[in-house]
Parts: sequence; C-alpha cells; structure tokens
Amino acid sequence: VLHIREGKVIEELISLTEEEKNINVLVLAANIDEKGPGPIISSLVSKEYSQLRIPVMIVPGNFSKDHISLIT
Repeated sequence: VLHIREGKVIEELISLTEEEKNINVLVLAANIDEKGPGPIISSLVSKEYSQLRIPVMIVPGNFSKDHISLIT
C-alpha cells in the first residue's frame, strides 16, 4: 500500500497512523553513513514518539524488503 500525503512529514506520519488502524508497526530505515539516522527518525525519537499509537522499528538503511518482511 502506498500513501501520498502533503504537509509536514512528522505531522502527516502521525495522522496517517491514527487514520489507518490497520497499520500495526512503523518500520523506518536509518541512514547508514556518518550523517546520522535521518531527520524523520531523529525527530520521532526526540519529540514526537509519544504521539504514536504503534511501535516503531528502526532498521539499517541497507536492509532489503525481504529482510524487513522476515523481522516484522
């Protein structure tokens, strides 16, 4: 399923997880370089995490879809 939204990324992500009750876990891929995990992950784990109703799984950015499917 693909969802396309306009607006501030974190606000739209939180809204999407609230509206779509069939989303059970949020899987985010982190950057695998020295720049850090990325703006979405940094923002979620520092401020907005408590607003989510679902668990968040952070995986390395080089994981394949198949690998993610095995662990979710």
